[in-house]
Formats: sequence, C-alpha cells, structure tokens
Amino acid sequence: MKKLLMNIFVVAALAATTVACKNDKKTTTTDAKETAKPTAEAVAYKVSTDNSTLKWEGAKVIGGKHFGTVNLKEGVFSVKEGVIESGKVVIDMNSINATDVEGEEKEMLEGHLKGTNDKQKSDFFDVKDFPTATFEVTGHEKGKALKGNLTLKGITNNIKVPVKVSEENGMLTLVSEPFTIDRTDWKINFNSGSVFKDVAKDRVISDNFTLQFTVKAKK
Repeated sequence: MKKLLMNIFVVAALAATTVACKNDKKTTTTDAKETAKPTAEAVAYKVSTDNSTLKWEGAKVIGGKHFGTVNLKEGVFSVKEGVIESGKVVIDMNSINATDVEGEEKEMLEGHLKGTNDKQKSDFFDVKDFPTATFEVTGHEKGKALKGNLTLKGITNNIKVPVKVSEENGMLTLVSEPFTIDRTDWKINFNSGSVFKDVAKDRVISDNFTLQFTVKAKK
C-alpha cells in the first residue's frame, strides 16, 4: 500500500510538471543574431527600473519549486509607430530574490543561485564573474513577440518572447506572457537530468525555468 501511494504521488508530480510546462510558452532558441538599429524617426524610451518587474520560477522534476524576482539595472527602447525597433535591457544578477522562502532557507537558496560560495560558484549564475545579464532586441513580430539576444554568464543565444506592447501618456509598457527557456543552452547545468545521467531522481532540477516580465519605460 505504501509503495502504491508513493507511485501515485510520483505520477501526480510528473503530471503537474507537464501541465505547468504546457501553460507556459517554450521560447525558440537559436544562435545570436545581429542587434537591431533604430531609424531616425524612432523615439527613445528609458526603462523605469522602479516600476518594472522580472519574475522567475524553477522546479525539481519531481516535486518542489522556487520562485522570485530579479531587478532591472537599466535599459532603453526605440519605438516608431508602436513598434519597438531596437532596445537593450541590463539585468542586475546580484539582485536575485527568492520570495517563496524566508530566513536561513532564503539566504542559502539565494547564495546558491548567485554562487557566493566558492564551492557552488559555477552551479548557477556566478554573479561575481557575471554580475549582469542582457537582452538586446534583434527583431519583432508586431503585436506578438520580441526577438533578442539573451546573454547569461557570457553566453548569448537568440530567443523569441511573447509580449504585448502599449503606449500611453508618454509611457511605454511591455508585458510578456510567462515563457520558458532551457538553462542548459547557457551552460547552466547543475543537477540537469539531460546533462548528467547519474543525478538522483529526487534531486534532478528541470532544464526549463519560467520568466515573466512587465517593463515600463518613459519617453
């Protein structure tokens, strides 16, 4: 009976993970592309970091997840007739914040993600050597998505992000749907079941992590 209950739990956890992945849009990841250049008619918008949010979520393959935020350091977009022609956002990786835990657990998780302990330095984001990440616009699908080069830990890949763009009273707003990226594309391989075949099943961390952002920028 105990074994049966355990099997049911495992199946339920896997099913929940599958459903979560289906609800999020997996990005298309390709090699880095040439960044876009604005036309002379484009209007510049400076990112308001205090009014912008970037949320993240990561999970084990079998049960357990963590989520939180990371701050934007700076950014600018060039817009013409409602279309983002070019832009760049800098992300402050030292600001990684886990909002689902508190106290010592929070401190340990954030330290591990940042790599503040030398033994864990390269497990995830290694903020000592790579204090920032960047996203630079390479193209767009009007009303549907932005394409851009995402650089993490010195590695750059091009991704497509589902996003809605609006302008009102001198304020530009970009709101993404939740979307997932495969961390191993940026060599963030810690406890990846696809990279390491000897990781215990209850310690495998999903290759995919979810991002969602709301960015506001002033003319």
